[in-house]
Amino acid sequence: MKMDLASLYEHMHDALDGMYYSYSEHEYHLQKVNSTHNDLVHEAVFTFDKNLAFITWQNLAVLENVEATLPEVITILDGCRAKSVSPFDSKKILSYGQACQILMQLLKEGRFNLDKQILCAIHHYCAQADLKTDDRGAFRRENVIISGTSYVPPKYEDLEDIFKEGIDFINMHVDNPVEKALLAFLFCCRSQFFKDGNKRTASIFLNGILLSHGFAPIAILKDFKQEMVKLLVEFYEIGNADHIIDFFNKNFDEQFKDRSEEAKQKSDRAFADFLK
Repeated sequence: MKMDLASLYEHMHDALDGMYYSYSEHEYHLQKVNSTHNDLVHEAVFTFDKNLAFITWQNLAVLENVEATLPEVITILDGCRAKSVSPFDSKKILSYGQACQILMQLLKEGRFNLDKQILCAIHHYCAQADLKTDDRGAFRRENVIISGTSYVPPKYEDLEDIFKEGIDFINMHVDNPVEKALLAFLFCCRSQFFKDGNKRTASIFLNGILLSHGFAPIAILKDFKQEMVKLLVEFYEIGNADHIIDFFNKNFDEQFKDRSEEAKQKSDRAFADFLK
């Protein structure tokens, strides 16, 4: 039986551990990839692979304060050393790229799903720079805090139930793939399922959901870093996701807007590729 809206909001708040948003009221400015083939997922994965260095560069600058240029990120992803990038940041870049390769493999094989197994598989590779082997790919076994906010993530003993209820809600009640991807990202960030590497893992999970439905991948643009950080802290503390969802729409618009030839020439080559 379909829930009335009031019951749905109550269920949402409980299932997402205090997180909520204006259900089905947002318009999402993200299009599916252009393809001459019927296999949109294959084309979306190809687009992701082609722009992996750009996505890694932008996302890690915003989410992890990684200081590197795009050429340095390309060098590191190619398995070479970039002298001006710290070993720790280099490991983060390489690990992020490896986790994205795992995502693409799962998508090509038709094995990507919104579930714990997939999330943990991504985290296992993504968190190589931060965690010991026993803590990678496994929900945390201790309580944590998030610096810069008064919000306290859920106790580690509750994580299994929280994840199941939250992902069940997203899978059962959210039809729009873009909305589904954003909610999964925000839910994973706020719940802090892992000891470290949560935002990185969630950003790859987000793109996995988009790609699995034939949408173009996204990057969180460096130009919006301060706004992203501010809105993420606000979201952590009050649980209302509306403002940060609106932010992502602005990010979509900037990433994919039409540009004049003059602007394209001034743009990074990778950014220009992304906007084609």
